[in-house]
Amino acid sequence: MKTLCILAVSIPVAFATLPAFAVPARGEQISTGGVVTVFVSNMDRSVQFYTQSLGLKLVERYGDRWATIDAGPGLNIGLSLASAKDPKPGTKGAMMIGLEINGPIDDAVSRLKARGVNFISTATKAEGGFGARFVDPDGNELYLWQEWQK
Repeated sequence: MKTLCILAVSIPVAFATLPAFAVPARGEQISTGGVVTVFVSNMDRSVQFYTQSLGLKLVERYGDRWATIDAGPGLNIGLSLASAKDPKPGTKGAMMIGLEINGPIDDAVSRLKARGVNFISTATKAEGGFGARFVDPDGNELYLWQEWQK
């Protein structure tokens, strides 16, 4: 299992999941990787900027709704076309930190709730997997993300 250290940042976040046996003890690493989600207003323009202008690699794209950009070892940038319920691109909250986990998301949510983590959504099915939002002590949003089994 690879390990990724996540730094605390003052930006809100979105979705992730973990198996019952894989939820680590207090103080151990919880995630298997991560993604910074950036809400965008134009997917084609944003993909072009991150791939052609910055030279990063496009990993996958789901039409105009989502694109994953490889930003180097341990970091993916998820481009998400902003909807009416999302923060407006370029404003506070328009970037999110997601923690990718393995296993059932409901188990991970239950274990983290038992540790005092404040979830602001239940596990929700989305394109590509399941997500659940929670907040840090300052109210910044993060999310757990469980990819669909392939």
